Amino acid sequence: MLKQINHYVLALIPKSKAADKVEDFRPIACCNVMYKVISKIIASRLAPTLCRIIDPAQAAFVQNRSMIENIFLLEIGQLKDNADFNFHPKCGGLKITHLAFADDLVILSRGDPRSVSLLMENLSHFGECSGLKVSFSKSNLFVACINSDDLASLKEISGFSQGSFPF
Repeated sequence: MLKQINHYVLALIPKSKAADKVEDFRPIACCNVMYKVISKIIASRLAPTLCRIIDPAQAAFVQNRSMIENIFLLEIGQLKDNADFNFHPKCGGLKITHLAFADDLVILSRGDPRSVSLLMENLSHFGECSGLKVSFSKSNLFVACINSDDLASLKEISGFSQGSFPF
């Protein structure tokens, strides 16, 4: 931009009444009105095309994209590649292979509606962040010692059909 348009007035606003050092002032940069108008026009015209121009892997500073999702996916990848991690020096490796095998997962929960509701919220949030989704047609709800009213409530909350053990 032209120097006549792209210039600022730097105003020093005192932070206290007895301001006698540089640290006691707050700098405020006042830019030219024409500069602000031109900048806004350029930004508003570029905004619709930025999502197409910028690679989908770039998440920061693009509207409707979150950097947190990419960080989460990186961490999931690290956990997948290095499955022998420990939470504490006295902890052993991850030993739940019978609960998580290949693409199958067994999640244990209390049999009350609040626990199942929280579980479903967390699965939904996990799906939003990771891009992975629960396959409701392949998922089952296994229960023990629950009356029929509570069972109906849990099935409604989860959206899963009731499964039965093969033994």
